[in-house]
Amino acid sequence: MGTIPEERILKNNSIELLHHAAATCLNKSSYQCYDIGLLIYCGVYRTDYLLEPAYAALLAGELDMNATSPDDNNNKTLAFDILMVPLAS
Repeated sequence: MGTIPEERILKNNSIELLHHAAATCLNKSSYQCYDIGLLIYCGVYRTDYLLEPAYAALLAGELDMNATSPDDNNNKTLAFDILMVPLAS
C-alpha cells in the first residue's frame, strides 16, 4: 500500500498524489509495473471532480504499466475505479 507523505510537498492534485503513492508502493515492493494485472482506484476526491477517464487508467498510463503491445508473456493490466456516490434522500 502506498500513501502520500504527511508533509505536503506536492500540489493538491489528485493524479500527482496518486502517482506518488503508487510509485512509493512499487519502490518498497519486489514487483515491477509489468507484474501488475489489476489496478483499482478507490478514493473520495478527484481534482476538478474528473470522472472519466478512470483514475486507475490514468495512473496505469503514467506508470507505463503494460502500456505497450503485450510481450511474450501476454501481460495486460485491467484498471478501473470504484466510486461511492451518496444517494439523495
